[in-house]
Amino acid sequence: MTDDCDISAPHLTLQILISHRSPSPSMLIRLGAVLPLVLGIGCTRTSDDLDIEARLETMDIRARAAQIVVVAAGPRTSLAADSVAALARQVGGVWIEGGDSAAVVRMTSGLRTTRAIPPLVAADLDLVLATPLPDVDRTPLPTLTRGLLAAEEDKLQAAGRQIAAEARAVGIGLTSFRGPPTIGGNAYAQVDPARLPQRLGALLTGFHEGGLMAAVGLFWRPGPESDLPRWDRARLAAIEFPLLDAADGAAALVLDDLALPSLTGDTLPLRISSSAYSRLRSELGWDEPIVADLRSLGDSGAALAARAVAAGADLIVVRGDPFRTVRALEAAVTAGVLPRDRLATATSRALHLRVRTSIPVDPDPASPALASHLRSDADQPLATRFITPLDSLVSGPAPTSPDAHSPVPTLGIVEPDAVGMSETALERADEAIRAAVEDSVATAVALAVGRHGGLVRFGGFSAPNSLASPVDPESTLFDLASLTKVVATTTAAAILLDSGQLQLDAPVRRYIPEFGRDEKRAVTIRQLLSHTSGLPAGRWLYGSADSADEALRQVVEQTLSGTPGETMVYSDFGMILLAEIVERVSGLPIDQLLAGRVFTPLDMESTMFLPPAVLYDRVVPTAAESERPYELRGVVHDGNAFRLGGITGHAGLFSTARDLAIFAQMMLNGGSYGHAKILSPEVVDALTTRQEGTDGRALGWDTPADRSSAGRFFSTRSFGHTGYTGTSIWIDPERDLFVVLLTNRTYPEAAPREILDLRIDVHEAVARAIIDEEITRRPGSR
Repeated sequence: MTDDCDISAPHLTLQILISHRSPSPSMLIRLGAVLPLVLGIGCTRTSDDLDIEARLETMDIRARAAQIVVVAAGPRTSLAADSVAALARQVGGVWIEGGDSAAVVRMTSGLRTTRAIPPLVAADLDLVLATPLPDVDRTPLPTLTRGLLAAEEDKLQAAGRQIAAEARAVGIGLTSFRGPPTIGGNAYAQVDPARLPQRLGALLTGFHEGGLMAAVGLFWRPGPESDLPRWDRARLAAIEFPLLDAADGAAALVLDDLALPSLTGDTLPLRISSSAYSRLRSELGWDEPIVADLRSLGDSGAALAARAVAAGADLIVVRGDPFRTVRALEAAVTAGVLPRDRLATATSRALHLRVRTSIPVDPDPASPALASHLRSDADQPLATRFITPLDSLVSGPAPTSPDAHSPVPTLGIVEPDAVGMSETALERADEAIRAAVEDSVATAVALAVGRHGGLVRFGGFSAPNSLASPVDPESTLFDLASLTKVVATTTAAAILLDSGQLQLDAPVRRYIPEFGRDEKRAVTIRQLLSHTSGLPAGRWLYGSADSADEALRQVVEQTLSGTPGETMVYSDFGMILLAEIVERVSGLPIDQLLAGRVFTPLDMESTMFLPPAVLYDRVVPTAAESERPYELRGVVHDGNAFRLGGITGHAGLFSTARDLAIFAQMMLNGGSYGHAKILSPEVVDALTTRQEGTDGRALGWDTPADRSSAGRFFSTRSFGHTGYTGTSIWIDPERDLFVVLLTNRTYPEAAPREILDLRIDVHEAVARAIIDEEITRRPGSR
């Protein structure tokens, strides 16, 4: 048999990587004690001469089931170290969750064997790092997430190599760790999301070079789980899928209790969703074993084990009696619930993984010589090599540091008088909305009002029996219609302007060569944004095109109806073209660009194109009848956007009052929110400044006209936009104020005049509720 060191696994020298002080001898002793807990030796032994498949043929159903069950051991279990070793030899192996170093050494030494297929010995990095080791001085260890957020690729790769060199002398074959907590967006508040896959890949490359293996958990969410996750497929493609690609060198993928409807089309936890396993393997190309982590279920995990394996799991991790799970798997096969060939496939993958993660027998793994090596001066170069660079990186003030700029205001609900507003006056806005709902102007309304970084109004209104559940400003989705132009398309273009990839006064033909014929050669990006391109408002693409490609071709070939730069004609076609330019320049679909660069960093979880069907009950309807033979709910209202595939520049975005309040505050902050920097203040200022000869248009955004939906009391510096379905957002930098008003005024049929009156009434009530400064009518308003 030959040994060929292969594959990869995660970290521990991140303690040294990110330490703020020189490592003491006790710290190095701790490193030696913890390494058996969290690191695996990754020497892949070729299995040609082992003939695993032939061995599999000799196993009965119970024996096969036993090979894929791994029992958890550590402080959360009642198993003693000595009994764990005996138990693990009867099933697939042991998954160490923590414990003092002496107990772990007893477990790992008891599991070392000369058998061709030894038990799997794995350790959960996240839990181990949180476990006190009483026999050594405790030095708090950083999380892997912090290392991935803070460290540069070369440091991570070098650390991986050094960890591997130390870990080969001790014991565990597979290390499990969670990647960045991307679900929810918090991991991206301080780092460019495009860099995380590179950093994860660098860390795994270092372990690969040193011969370590890892089981990586990528799809998870810290903190409480919402009833229905709120992210879309574009966000997964922009954030999670690149991390999955970066984890390609890992030995296994771990799935737990998170549900991802946008990936699977169901609301099942990933660990028991057959769609999850199918898509991970067939669509995303994951070929390695997939582990179903059932530890959170305790003894009841046995009941779900058969469902997990039938769905596609190859290894089951349980807490409690592992034989209970083995019996449940055997019974499921006998009953026909778990196909025999599916169990055979899982067993084969589990056996191969155990061979690949096996460790050469060391007769005395905890010898004094080993301990001396782990705390010797030979480790000092590693410490000094990484402490200084990472200390400065984590602490700033370098531009890449999380602390390079102070966090800017984020939203919280406050009492109106805390931000200079009157509760009594604000109630007039509520009264106007209730009256509009009673008059059937809309059946659903959500309102968010913010000032000085605080929310003074955050509520929902709905007609009785009109929706499955009351409007919730936190989670009810509205079709934004033309708010897509500013929240999505203008913002995406601004990101490219900030990076220098797009120039305002460059001709459109530079980016779409087929557009620039005849008089259209002079049309610029600025003119698309200010609606002065000479393009018409639009035409009925839904009826004239039978595909998205044909619809886009018609937009590109559209002749001008005016001279570029001379007059303002509000044009959907201009924004459709701008979205196409964004995609060509960035190399990404616009929904993925926005998911990665805007919606995820801002934690705008419910902002998406093409909301999945599982969110149907949370989306308000926008039409009872239309050109399509069904009620419009959860699909874009605009017929042209529908023909273009639902993802386009002028309409198609769905969102909540909560998410748009965050977006509005980001704009008030000059492009930043918390630690997330989306746009530069200079670009925000350029976008929101009135352009010459545009009837008050800014770039993408509008400003108040004499008779405006913002009413008479928003200042001349205000900017905003409206949407055909009854949505609007107005932001007033002078008063540090925003109003997000979302309605479905087109349901069951449109009420154009009434929605304007409602918008004016709400915005005037809000502006006049300000009591800490004099509020006067905007000059020229009526």
